[in-house]
Amino acid sequence: MSRENGFDKDHKRASEAGKISKRPPSWKTIYEKYLQLEEEAINQLTGKQSKLSHRDWIAIDDIKKAREGDDRAKERIQNRTEGKAVQKTEVSGIDGEAIENHIVVEFVNDKNTVSK
Repeated sequence: MSRENGFDKDHKRASEAGKISKRPPSWKTIYEKYLQLEEEAINQLTGKQSKLSHRDWIAIDDIKKAREGDDRAKERIQNRTEGKAVQKTEVSGIDGEAIENHIVVEFVNDKNTVSK
């Protein structure tokens, strides 16, 4: 689907009127606009009527899939609620020894001799 539809046409009219910048909105901005929309519906997890955003529907769908045994849905939920697991990377020298480091500062004078 082209970004020339609806949203970008409105953006173009507003930018021509000097109300906003000429740059079209980012995909994140477009998605955020629609994810925040709410509607009255029956929550499939609680069975109660409530106001749900599209973001709520995505979360509910992931929870339902996780309860049915979908490992990817479980991983998505865990990553979003607890953060991705940290992967440690240990850096060491040869045979696990410490890495030696030092800084050498040298000054060159106008006679091209080096002093430390």
